[in-house]
This record gives sequence, structure tokens and C-alpha cells, in this order.
Amino acid sequence: QTVASLLKHVAFYIVPILNPDGLIASLENPWHRKNLRPVDEDGDGLTDEDPPEDLDGDGTIYWWWNDTDHGFEGIDSDGDGLLNEDWLGGVDLNRNYGFHWNDTSVDSGSSDPGAEAYVGPGPFSEPETRAMRDFVLSHSDIELAVSYHSGAACVLYPWFYTHAPCPDEGTLAKLAAAYGSVAGLPYRPEDVPVRYTCSGTWGDWMYAVAHILPLTVEVYGMYGNWTWWEEHTEEVNGTCYFKDIWAYFNPPAEEIKAICQRNYQALLSMVLSYLPPEQPSEPGGAQPGTSGLGWLSSPITIALALAGTSALGISITIWLRRRVSRGA
Repeated sequence: QTVASLLKHVAFYIVPILNPDGLIASLENPWHRKNLRPVDEDGDGLTDEDPPEDLDGDGTIYWWWNDTDHGFEGIDSDGDGLLNEDWLGGVDLNRNYGFHWNDTSVDSGSSDPGAEAYVGPGPFSEPETRAMRDFVLSHSDIELAVSYHSGAACVLYPWFYTHAPCPDEGTLAKLAAAYGSVAGLPYRPEDVPVRYTCSGTWGDWMYAVAHILPLTVEVYGMYGNWTWWEEHTEEVNGTCYFKDIWAYFNPPAEEIKAICQRNYQALLSMVLSYLPPEQPSEPGGAQPGTSGLGWLSSPITIALALAGTSALGISITIWLRRRVSRGA
């Protein structure tokens, strides 16, 4: 009944994916987390000419390290004596938004083109983030936003550039609790595994500039699970090898359905917690304080977009907005 009532008042905008090139690259190299902007990371006048390679043909790329060095599986493709120093792309799209972009006080975000969290040459320098920005700013009545990621398992909300609470901390905490308690994800700041600060994030820009209440939901991942990491690391003659980066960020196939179901129910819980309680319009109707949608005088719109690779996974963004109902 809740879903049927909700669908009478909800429309969906679906953007299949905002970073298709990054998605394809991540299937070949699961370590890839950026878009495919050509970048000369080693300053030799060439771009993207020395990425990691799956030399042993096992379908993944390992990371190795020892007491003196570290690197990724591959060869010196450009003959400069360095291994894998010029990957495909790119810019970390979740460091490219125009709020506290390239903030040097944060933990994550770098102006170095070779860095994993490269922020880009300027805010909204990338077509993917500009597309997201333009859509949001052209829909000024959006009220809520949810962006889905993989990498950790938790619910996050602003601020991301600082550990200080944002002005709407109380409201966002309630939304996070409504979501996380149903999805089985930690949502209190003191309980989540992601503690580092970031520059130029989607969530901070949505909140500070677009004036939208955003949640970032990390649906799955082993970030912070050092026991798992150790179990999936092999040591050979003093060198450690880690191959399971895909499994680090992506659930086993048999768990996907259950994860989707939990997050589906959690999304409904969060949306209904945000809506005012239904007021009875006639005797025997819904009682004050109960969830319902009959009171809505105008529809609600939810838009979905596969926003691109994020923490080596795919991000889905959902917007919730009220809109004025127009006759046919």
C-alpha cells in the first residue's frame, strides 16, 4: 500500500550513467576510480601511455609492496624506466565539485595529476560533473538527494571537507538514521569507518550551493576491515601481493539481491520519514502522526543517475523533489 501510494506521487528521472568511459576502464582495471580525461601524469608529453596490465592473465591487477618499494602489476610500456606511472585518465569526479575545491587543508584531494584523488584543473572542469551540476541547478525544487557508492558500508552526510557539524546536522542525522537502521548500515559519525575529510565533494556542493539535503550511502565495501585485507594478502619472499580489489568494493553475486532489497526498503523508510504525517480528511481516515501520502497536493519527483565510478564502484544518485502539478 505504501509503495502504491508513493508511486501515484512520484516520477523518476533516470540518467543511465554519467561516467561510461570510467565504467569500462574499471572493468579492465578494477583499481580505476577516475574519468578518462587524458592526463600527462609523468610530464613526458604523452598521455595514458603506461597503465597497469594483467600480465598473468588472471583477470585482475595486483598491487605489490615491500620494505623498499611498491607498485602495480605491469611493464614499462613507454621505456622511461618507470612502471605504470601514466594511467588512463583522469580526474576523481567526487573531488571536482565547486565547493571547497582543491582545499589543501583536507585529507583527500590533490592537485597532482598523478594522484589517485586528483581534483582536476578547476572546479567543474569535467563534463560529468558539469552535467550533474546543470541538472541540479535546473531543478531548483529538489529537496533531498541520495548518492550510492561502494567501498565502505555506512551512511554519510555533510560536512565532508571538515569534521565540524553542518547547520542541518539534526535533520540529516534523522534521515541517516531512518536509512541506516533499515539497511543495517552504521550512520552515526562516531560509528562510520570513513573518517577522512575531502575537498570538492558532491555532497558538500549539493548542501552548500544547491541547498539540498544529501546523503551518501556506501552500500558495500571492506574499507576499514583490516582483517579482511590481511586474509586477502599474500606474502612471497618479503613482497606482499593484493589481488582482490574487485571483491573489496563489490559484493559476491549471491549477495547483490539482498543488498538491493535492504537499500530499497531503507530508501522508502528515509523518504517517508521526511514527509509530514498524513492528516485525516474524513472519519475513519489515517490518524495524525501516521505515514501517508493522501495529503500531498503536488507530486514528488525522484531522479536516478548512475553518476560514475566512485571508490572503484558505480555511484547511483537519487534526488527527491516536490514539484507544482500542471494540468494536461
